[in-house]
Amino acid sequence: MKQRTGKSFFLRIISPTLLTILLFIISMFLITIPLSNTVIKIFCFITILIALILFYFTQKSLKIEKKCGQTEKDLKESKKIYWALMEKKLGVSQQRYQSLADNLHIGVFSIDASKNGNFIEANPATAEILGYKNREQLFQTPFSQLFSKTDDWENLKSQLKQEGFVKKKILPLEKHDGSNTVISISMRETLNNDGVIKEFEGIIENITERVKNEQERENLIVELQTSLLFINQPVKKFTTPPLFCSMNCSILKAARIMKKHRRSVLLIQTETGDDLGIVTDYDISHRYVAENMAPETPIHQIMSSPIVSVPDDALVYEVTLLAQEEFIGHLFTKGDDGRINGIIDNRDLVHFHQYSSSLLIREVHEAESVETLAKAHERLPRLIKTLINCGAKPENITKLISKISDLISEKIITFAIEELGPPPVDFAFIVLGSEGRSEQTLVTDQDNAIIYEDIKEAEKEETEAYFLSLGEKVCKNLNQAGYRLCTGEIMAMNPKWCQPVSSWENYFHCWITETTEQNLLNVRIFFDFRNLFGTRKLTEELRQYIASILQKNQLFFITFAQEALHYKPPINFFGKIVVGSSDENPEAFNIKSAMKLLSNFARIYSLEYNISETNTLVRIKKLYELGAIKESTYKETTEVYNYLMQSRLKHQIIMMDSNLPPNNFIDPKTITDIELAMLKRALSHLAEIQAKISSHFKVKV
Repeated sequence: MKQRTGKSFFLRIISPTLLTILLFIISMFLITIPLSNTVIKIFCFITILIALILFYFTQKSLKIEKKCGQTEKDLKESKKIYWALMEKKLGVSQQRYQSLADNLHIGVFSIDASKNGNFIEANPATAEILGYKNREQLFQTPFSQLFSKTDDWENLKSQLKQEGFVKKKILPLEKHDGSNTVISISMRETLNNDGVIKEFEGIIENITERVKNEQERENLIVELQTSLLFINQPVKKFTTPPLFCSMNCSILKAARIMKKHRRSVLLIQTETGDDLGIVTDYDISHRYVAENMAPETPIHQIMSSPIVSVPDDALVYEVTLLAQEEFIGHLFTKGDDGRINGIIDNRDLVHFHQYSSSLLIREVHEAESVETLAKAHERLPRLIKTLINCGAKPENITKLISKISDLISEKIITFAIEELGPPPVDFAFIVLGSEGRSEQTLVTDQDNAIIYEDIKEAEKEETEAYFLSLGEKVCKNLNQAGYRLCTGEIMAMNPKWCQPVSSWENYFHCWITETTEQNLLNVRIFFDFRNLFGTRKLTEELRQYIASILQKNQLFFITFAQEALHYKPPINFFGKIVVGSSDENPEAFNIKSAMKLLSNFARIYSLEYNISETNTLVRIKKLYELGAIKESTYKETTEVYNYLMQSRLKHQIIMMDSNLPPNNFIDPKTITDIELAMLKRALSHLAEIQAKISSHFKVKV
């Protein structure tokens, strides 16, 4: 601008003045010089011409400069107007964005990159979702304090630092008013000019109702699956083998046979094996006793005939209708050969709905005595059998078993507290092992313990006495309800496992830092603890303590990995299943022991990645989400786990149908060729799991 101003001054003032002086000098010169000199005349003419041309262009330049000045002035004014309009539009956009954010039902927020994550900005929906009256109140609370589980915040930060974002992660949160909620959260990091994390931006959505609805839908699906598929199953799946008796057998001997086998009906046959009729306990009590018959009277004299039977492939609903229409108490089934091969009590058909999960759960909720709980527990195997026959997922079945077990345990603890009075301090009743992992089957015993607050020495004796009494009442009543006492005495009634928080911290510190065979066994049992009843804060603080100890003792993982590799999958190099692990079952293998490899794999990785969940499948899924295992490993391991669990439950049901106590020993010769091939494939995958543990923790198989 300064140069342009200088040129303008030269053109406007100096140039015209010089031209005027030059023309004046030339004019004077021409007057004094004779015009006869031709050369001088030409020179003067040219000079005047140049001066006129220069004068002409000077005037043109002045006009152009004047126009440029006006144009520049107009441009400045235009720029002022343009930026004024842009600022106005930007202000409107910001207002619209702010209005949009303020009226969203989804929370939008940003937090700083500090340890606790302090709020920088948040819309009103964020405050509402988290239970705060306004944003100002929210800004006084660090983001980290909102999580129900402390390690959820640490895992969230870890994932943000590793991947730079988190997408629709579902987490439980504790609202400001103390109530719990479930949220879906997505976050991403924002970097400064130096590439350092400046803050985190995110959106948060309350999905508590959605999760609740999904759970209710899942329960409804299981319920409908149980009911609808039950009545559309062949009746032979629910029959029991008939109990036979010769027609000439005495009534007394027949009654003894029924008592010995705990049956209420006998199928009476001729000496050649032809079916004649049936005798029920009703016949014995009303005909034999009422008519005062002699004990030696042949049984055929009080039998009912003819025998009502149906094909064994008839559907349950068809058989139910027939039984109701004909008022029949017992129905027999016939195979393709025309021979009777099964019997079913009409009461089982008419009242099959009492084995539905919702009714069973409602009955437990409404129970007012241990006896009522025991009756509910007795019906559980029948419900599980129905679910297995209907093709329900193994994870849903074990979840249902654990849910009913939890409800019964909670009821029994409540009964005990009502009898003993309120506890002197906060406590937590925890479950361990398979119950802690929510992986119970039909063969289970008790594994539980009590944690209570640290107390003063003066209150120690009274507090210990209360919780030992509580533990004893709970464990004995659980035994009465159908849950066997633990042979290893890992129960809350054992003083060793009924201790204050500080004692439990000492236990875990010892198990982690001192390598002994017993300590490693305790790790497998106690590291899967789950809060069943009481103050959740006690168990969460204990988990935090365990995590801090593990961080300082990396050698523990190597030792634990070596211990996990000691067990060999029950399949040899040639793909043959290895049996004989038990003297009592020399022709069978222990499927429970085989599945320990999967739970050990999930447990050791979860301890390393500070995952608080205890269920094996949930742990494996969390490991996949954190990038600890590949997608192929996640899918294959889940598939193998589900197949082995399904085989285990099916085996236990078969044993119970045969009036044998259920166990975990499967004889490969008792399953079909297809089942055997699938079982071998599943067991072979266990060797791959061991190889992953060996490679990751750098220990030899």
